[in-house]
Parts: sequence; structure tokens; C-alpha cells
Amino acid sequence: MGPFLRYLPRPIQRPMPDSAVQVRGLTKAFRKKPVLCGVDLDLPAGALSVLIGRSGAGKSTLLRCLNGLETPDAGRLEVAGVRLHFPEDADDEQKDQAIRSRTGMVFQQFHLFPHKTILENLLLAPQVAHGRSDTERLLSECGALLEKVGLAFHADHYPSQLSGGQQQRAAIARALATRPSLMLYDEPTSALDPQLGQEVLQVMVRLKREGRTQVLVTHDLNFARAYADWAVFLEDGIAVEQGPARRVFGRPRDARTQAYVRGLK
Repeated sequence: MGPFLRYLPRPIQRPMPDSAVQVRGLTKAFRKKPVLCGVDLDLPAGALSVLIGRSGAGKSTLLRCLNGLETPDAGRLEVAGVRLHFPEDADDEQKDQAIRSRTGMVFQQFHLFPHKTILENLLLAPQVAHGRSDTERLLSECGALLEKVGLAFHADHYPSQLSGGQQQRAAIARALATRPSLMLYDEPTSALDPQLGQEVLQVMVRLKREGRTQVLVTHDLNFARAYADWAVFLEDGIAVEQGPARRVFGRPRDARTQAYVRGLK
């Protein structure tokens, strides 16, 4: 555990609120190879949830299904109040757009536009995808977001002028600029060295304290143990175990979860 994580106060455990995400019987295959095999799970609102498991367990595919980047073959989803049934809603653009407008996605790579400043990167999504024309207010909001992620003095810089950790924090601010109900992260620190990764994790902790609903795919069990509210362990495309993170990491009930947690200590 790095120096930042070591000195942050531990979160207070509290009862989980209502679900922000519900998944029932979700399946997905690529070229007839099953990746999700009937996933059932509930992720609480206002909490930091982590999806853990070995590589190939289906974590990233599940995350991409939650914001419409992948279309499930079968099952039901409720994300931020939008309900979808598959395969019936597979081509429902209105529902698909509704989910994307309510979720913010942060990837392993930063995907910032290199020819635009950091501030311009933040402005694009609200203006293009959401049609916002209140430029003065939007500039104020984006400035506040850059301050939130510690980049207030880098608004006019280009991505190439920032470190990897700074670029990933800018990507988080860009996702927040659309006012999402749900933030999704797909291993956002995997391409960063530990010190820069901690800069990104620090932002998630701040958002957690604000009550922001967040779902994180991660292999960083030190961070997950210390700061997650809810944990889901996936293996072979199935949600093997889920519940309050303290219990899943401290007293896992399923033998497969026990072996995974024990093997990474």
C-alpha cells in the first residue's frame, strides 16, 4: 500500500442503500465462446463497488454491458433507472442512449484528444453529446471539475504535456462533465506506475466521500480492501460471491473466493 493510501482515514461502514445497478441472468458470448454465463448481481447506490477476479473472468465485459458498449445476448439490466431486457431491447437506441447519458466511463487508456487542451476535452462531451450551449456555466463547471481532480492549473495544457496520472485524472473529470449518475472504471491504473496510480485512486476516494456511485474493475486488492463498500468476485463468467467488501475480503463464504483472496495476500 502506497503512502497516500496509508494515511487516508478508513471509511465508516454503514448499511448499503438501494441498488443503482441490477443484473439478472446476463449472458454474453464472443464467437460462440461464453464470457458472461448468467450473471446476477446488485450494486448499491452511493457506494464504491469493485469487480474482482482473475483475468478472463468477465469483469470488463460486464462493465461494458452496463453502459451499452457491449450488447448482452440475454438477461435483464437496470442501470441508473433505465431497464433493458435482452434480446428484446438489443436495438433500442433510445434506451441505449439513456444509459450512456447517465453513465461516465473511464478506460485503461486515457483517450484524450491530443490536439485539444484539457479544458477543451472536458467541454466536448456536454456540448456534442448533450447539446449544451450554456457556455459560460459549462466553463465554470468544467473548471470546478479540474480543481476537484487537482488539475486547475493545467486547463490550457495539452495531454502530451501531462503525466500519465494527470491524463487519467483529466479523463475522470471529462466523464464527470456529463453529470453521470454512475461512474464506471475499467482498470484505470493498470497502465500507470504505482505512484501515478495513487493519484487516480485519490480522486475515487474523494468522489466516494461525496456519495458518488462508482463501479471499479481492479486487481488492486489493497485499495479494494481499504476503500470499497461492496465487492463482487467473478469467475468463469459468473458472479460467485458478492456483498459488503469487509465481509467478502475478510470472511468469504465461497471456496473459490477464499482461494482467490488468500492467493493475493
